[in-house]
Amino acid sequence: MDIDALIAAQKATLDKVRPVDQDVMLGDEIVTVRVWPLSGVAWRDLTAKHPWREGSEFDQQLGYNLDGVVRDYPKVYLVADGDPVNVTDKWPEIVDVLTGVDIKNLGFAVWGLNEFDPANRMVSAGKASKGGRAKKPSSPAN
Repeated sequence: MDIDALIAAQKATLDKVRPVDQDVMLGDEIVTVRVWPLSGVAWRDLTAKHPWREGSEFDQQLGYNLDGVVRDYPKVYLVADGDPVNVTDKWPEIVDVLTGVDIKNLGFAVWGLNEFDPANRMVSAGKASKGGRAKKPSSPAN
């Protein structure tokens, strides 16, 4: 097994992941928000900063506060005339004026990019962690 080749292949796979565009209302305009996926470590760090809210079954099922994750999401762009504009420095201020529906839709986009899509890729590769066939460890004696 060539570990370096596997690492390089995973980096190439991450580079090929397409961003998700989600339209929101900002002022009186429909604006396209483009979000890019995070690395697994960055995603786990971000969700760890936003623990689930008491009384929120949705948060408890996820294990974190998705609204907080959306507000602090670091890879966010607004698309104007086809060109993405990095708005990371203004993003929390933008989220604060969005409707609940827009925040919910952005949450699904962010969650999909960082949890749902990677899980589906795992299933497609035939290596689902849940319900997958357990491998027997190789014995060093064999």
